[in-house]
Amino acid sequence: MSKHHQVYSAQSSDPINIQQNNVVVVPDIAMTAASTKELILSGIVYNQNLVGINGISVVLYSATGVPFAQATTETVNKKEGCFSITFEGDMNTSYTLIASGMNYNTSYQEIIFNGKKENVNFYLTANVNTKIIYGVVTDLNGKGLKGAIVRISDATSDIVTVLTMSDGSYVAYDEFTVGTNYTVNVSLLGYISGNMTAVIVDNTNSAFAPIKLTQSDGNVTSVVGTIVNAKSSVPIQNAMVGLYQMTVSSFKLIATTYTDVYGYYAFTNVPMGSNYIVKATKIE
Repeated sequence: MSKHHQVYSAQSSDPINIQQNNVVVVPDIAMTAASTKELILSGIVYNQNLVGINGISVVLYSATGVPFAQATTETVNKKEGCFSITFEGDMNTSYTLIASGMNYNTSYQEIIFNGKKENVNFYLTANVNTKIIYGVVTDLNGKGLKGAIVRISDATSDIVTVLTMSDGSYVAYDEFTVGTNYTVNVSLLGYISGNMTAVIVDNTNSAFAPIKLTQSDGNVTSVVGTIVNAKSSVPIQNAMVGLYQMTVSSFKLIATTYTDVYGYYAFTNVPMGSNYIVKATKIE
């Protein structure tokens, strides 16, 4: 007989009232990890002359390739190029750390923690061909949308994936080619995905690609949301999520599903006129 243990404690949403056809976005359900620990990743980003570089983007990706934490290098205790990322994670899991910036080659490192703290330094080489595509993702009222997934691709494949910051802004660095049409696709739970074409023209090193997202069509009654780690906000994949109808004396299970790689879940065709809650847990 296989043995299972609960790796995240069960958590529930606040009550959800559905009275009309709509897409109901449930606030993030933050689950407390039973086996993970607070981990600290820090270091310095140097140039090829061993001088620390400020303003470099350092992004941490999960084992499934999802970006979930980021930092920008800065001066700390008179040392330039410093960064630090604190998150809730697993010492037995492989993470990928990527450092990128204007006029430098992007650098990748795979990280597996041997203790609570790991120190990782980058040594970036110069590259005058590095360019940026940047912008801001907002709703139709101009409010910046945090945590939107921005994928930039050419005609054949995805090139860069980044997350929007708290004000909805994003920056992507790569050897983007002058005159090439790049597709910038943005997705965020509860919104219709948006995209636009970005082109870097002659004598410039950047392209500005702002995108406005429209909330999802409310003609289908759906309950959607995201399951995240309580301390790090890392999305939790393969969490079991249940939709329960609230009655006077109990909760009735209506449907179950599992979260995807981004921690997303969705229940569609939910009957109107009732109160519901969402419960989530993860057992292995």
